[in-house]
Amino acid sequence: MKTIIIFFCVFILITMVAQADVYVKGILHVEGGYRWGQNVPENNAIYEWWFSKDKVTFIVTGWRLHFLNTDRHLTFDTQKNRIIAVDLMKKTYVEIPLSMNTLSQIDSAITKGLKQFQMSGTVKKAGKNHIILLKKCEEYKVHEWILAGDVRYYERERKVMATTDVSFDWELINKLYEWIRSLFNPRESYDNELKKIRGFILKEEGTIYESAGDVSYNFNIEKITHLESPSGIYEIPNGFTRKNKFDGNDLLDIRDLLYPWPLQ
Repeated sequence: MKTIIIFFCVFILITMVAQADVYVKGILHVEGGYRWGQNVPENNAIYEWWFSKDKVTFIVTGWRLHFLNTDRHLTFDTQKNRIIAVDLMKKTYVEIPLSMNTLSQIDSAITKGLKQFQMSGTVKKAGKNHIILLKKCEEYKVHEWILAGDVRYYERERKVMATTDVSFDWELINKLYEWIRSLFNPRESYDNELKKIRGFILKEEGTIYESAGDVSYNFNIEKITHLESPSGIYEIPNGFTRKNKFDGNDLLDIRDLLYPWPLQ
């Protein structure tokens, strides 16, 4: 009888874990320093992900290194074939079908300027493995920049440690990141290079190059756990106002989710 009870307890526990979503939390830390004639304090932003079977919500709060202070929430939902981009501070959102041309969701006065720039970069395997959170990670070296003609801007180098040993569909978040990049005219070769990175990034160390001085940052995943997701985490928040298109401030904020750039 005791054996049967233990069996059913283990069975129930496994069933509960299988049905729960996966919650992931990480911290992005950007070093402070003297830049552009002022002392810029260090900053920590909280990155969170909620993974379900066919959708993911990506939340960034505490980002205070741009001219704007922003908290963002993006949901990539393959079941409902949409992306929801939420501004948590202004209480607004934009809903975009996955099949829609992303540039059609940007104010027409901005799209012409975006086409003058192009995101580019390279990825190389470092030939090193790391154990992070008891998971085997492969290291990659990434070099990225934005082109305006033949001139490079927003240049950075980073090394990332990624693993496929996770209990969620890591390709969901990569598809969301690819969608974000599509707003900023990426080279096809750049997108293909980033696909070399297999798995979910657990750790990243980078240097951003700017005329006011180099800026170092690091990113670390602190927690991966099965939890019951908060009610409505994958839906449009109640009481938020719909916007038809992204404006310039929206684009800066969304870009910074993937390409943090401390301009002030």
